[in-house]
Amino acid sequence: MERIPRRAAVRRPQRFFVNCPDGPFEPARITGEVRSSSHLDGLGVNQELAIESLASGDGAQETAMLKFDHLTIPVSNWAASRDWYVKSLGLRIEFEVPERCTVALQDQFDFTIFLVQDPITSHAARLSLTFQVDDVQKSFEQMSRKGLHFTHPPQKVFWGYGAELRDPDGYSVRLWDEKSMKAKG
Repeated sequence: MERIPRRAAVRRPQRFFVNCPDGPFEPARITGEVRSSSHLDGLGVNQELAIESLASGDGAQETAMLKFDHLTIPVSNWAASRDWYVKSLGLRIEFEVPERCTVALQDQFDFTIFLVQDPITSHAARLSLTFQVDDVQKSFEQMSRKGLHFTHPPQKVFWGYGAELRDPDGYSVRLWDEKSMKAKG
């Protein structure tokens, strides 16, 4: 078996995180079986996982970190939510399935959010989506000028430092940047 250098399996960092009522989802190493986190299952998280084993120099197997690349979110009106995420956050439409009231939206790093028209549970309503931006203060000002209403401007909060707004279904959408987080979070 050809040895694959560890760096070859590392993908560019994702700039999207999922916070759940029980705390942030922390990727775990998978050893032999795919286990799911029960608090994510209830939110409809797609868990199509590709696992790649890497051989270390001593013949032991090491598991590569999984790439979290799809999230399904129930929404009350898929078309209205699609329009909001595209107009407000700049996500692009990957594809739509109107007869199933579903749209796939992507960020610039190819992370896909599926918006599916479906009844929203009270548990799912506590989901928050966190997006990294270049400058949270500038993003806040630009988005405010476009008419978006924020829950709060950039400030220190329990999850660090950033701004927060709500999508049409009341999901928390958080914005942060690395520099402000390090300096003020």
